[in-house]
Amino acid sequence: MSSFFDKIKKFLNPIDEPDMEQNTAKVETPEKPVAEPVEKPKKDDLEPTKEQSEPEQVTATEPEEKSGVEVPEKDTPEQPPSTTETPSEQKQQSAEPKTDEVSAPQIRAEVIKNVTLLLKPLLGKDDFKGIAFYVTQHNYALTLDKEFEKLLRIQFDDMGFKSLGNGKIEVFERPSSADAHSVYRDIIFAEIVTKESNIHHAPRKARITIFRGKGSLKQEEYILDTAVDNKKVYCIGRGEISTKGGVFRDNDIVINEADPNPAIADLNNYVSSSHANIEVHDGGFYLKAMQGGIANGNATKYIRDGKVFKLETDSMSYPLKDGDLIELGRKVLLKFEILM
Repeated sequence: MSSFFDKIKKFLNPIDEPDMEQNTAKVETPEKPVAEPVEKPKKDDLEPTKEQSEPEQVTATEPEEKSGVEVPEKDTPEQPPSTTETPSEQKQQSAEPKTDEVSAPQIRAEVIKNVTLLLKPLLGKDDFKGIAFYVTQHNYALTLDKEFEKLLRIQFDDMGFKSLGNGKIEVFERPSSADAHSVYRDIIFAEIVTKESNIHHAPRKARITIFRGKGSLKQEEYILDTAVDNKKVYCIGRGEISTKGGVFRDNDIVINEADPNPAIADLNNYVSSSHANIEVHDGGFYLKAMQGGIANGNATKYIRDGKVFKLETDSMSYPLKDGDLIELGRKVLLKFEILM
C-alpha cells in the first residue's frame, strides 16, 4: 500500500514543477538575447542608411552628368583652334597686299626679274633719270612700296646702273605710256626714263577748297597753277611751316592751325604739319602721302565715286580727278577740282 501511495505522491508532487520551469528558463534565456540584438540593429540601420543613401545618390549622379557633358565639350574646342590657327597664321604672314593668290613678295620678285631682262640690252650705258611704273589695278600698285624700291635699287647697283640706283623711282596708278613695257601680267608696266626723255608735259590748273565745313584752310581757296608759279610739288600741312623730322618745309596748302571755332580747330588738329603733297607731272596732278600722313593710323585717303582709297605708303603717288575728295587726319576733307 505504501508503494501505491508513494507513486501517487510522486505523481502529484509539486517539487517537479520548479525543475521544469528552470529547464524552460534555461531554454528561453539563450533565445531572447539572440533575438534582441538581431531585431534592434535592423531598425537602427534602416533609418541612417536612408539618409545617407539620398545624398550619396545626388553626389554620385552630379559628377557623372557633368563628366559626361564636359568631356565632349573639351574635346570639340581643342580641335577647331588647330584648324583655325593655320589660316590666321597664313593671313599674318601674307598681311601684305595679295591678289589672285599671289603674295606681294612674289609680285615684287617677278617685276624685278623682268626689269632686269629689260635692262640687259642697255648694259654699258648709264645715262638715266630713273624708272616709271604704271599699274592698272590698285592692289598691285600697293605691292610696289618701299621694300620694293629698296630691292630694286640693290639690283640696279649690282648691274652697274648707278644712275638708276640713285635715280627717281615713280609709281603711277593709271594706264601705261606708249614707251612702257609689261613687267607683270599686263598689269604692271615699266619705262626707263633717260635724260633725253620728257614725261613731264604741260600741267593743268586746279583748285583746293574745304568740303562742307570739314576743317578750315588758312585762306578760302588755293589755286594750283604751275604755268604761273612754276611748281611741281604743292605741300599740304597744318600751319605755314613745318620742321617735322628736322626737315624744313614750306606748306603751299595750309590747314588753319589757329581756327577761332573750337569744333573746327579740333578737326584741324588731326592734320600733321607735313601731311601730304600734290605733285604735278605727266600732264596731271597726283596725290602723295608724307610720313605725317600715314603715322599713328592717320592714313591719307582720297574718295572717288563713294569709294575710299588709302595711301599707306609715301613711295607712291595717285592720280587725282576732278571732284575727288582728299581726307587728312580722319577729320579734314578737301575738294579737288580741275579748272583747265
